[in-house]
Amino acid sequence: SDEAVYEDEAETDVVSENALKASASDCFSVAEDGTLQLKSGASLKSTVVIPADALIIPKGIFTNDDTVKKVQFEDGSRLTTIGADAFKGSSLETIGDFPTGVSMIEESAFSGANVTRISAGGVNTVGQYAFSGCTALSYVSMSNLVTIGDYAFQGCSGLSQMALVDTISSIGVGAFSSSGIASVDLSGNSSL
Repeated sequence: SDEAVYEDEAETDVVSENALKASASDCFSVAEDGTLQLKSGASLKSTVVIPADALIIPKGIFTNDDTVKKVQFEDGSRLTTIGADAFKGSSLETIGDFPTGVSMIEESAFSGANVTRISAGGVNTVGQYAFSGCTALSYVSMSNLVTIGDYAFQGCSGLSQMALVDTISSIGVGAFSSSGIASVDLSGNSSL
């Protein structure tokens, strides 16, 4: 029957999607201090899921990785920090909305990655060079941003606008140099 064929195709699609997705327990462990760790012998997939009990994605864990294209976060995530160079030079294209507890994106965390969209409502600090060279980045939403480090969005040629909230108190040297942003409206900000 046609219905049976359709059901088989749907099951095949689910299996294929799951085969490309690495669950949090498959690839990662979390140290006592909350630092995400790649399990010995783990094979990364194109989609990875960050475990809810991870507090920190550490320095360089996905640097220059060409496998991971998408990052998701488990429900109830307690993540607070994206470490320096965490996704630097990686092939990462899509990252889910950051958990609200993420307040810090450290230096060069996504520098040179292929990421297109960042939605990080809890982030208050973006380190120097954090998104430098992310030419595909076209959307950034950070509603609690206080500090933008030096050259944080340098070379983000696809980024043509970014709403800067009145919580901003510091914008580093060259933060938007060679980006697609032509001007920044700070008229509603009394902190600068």
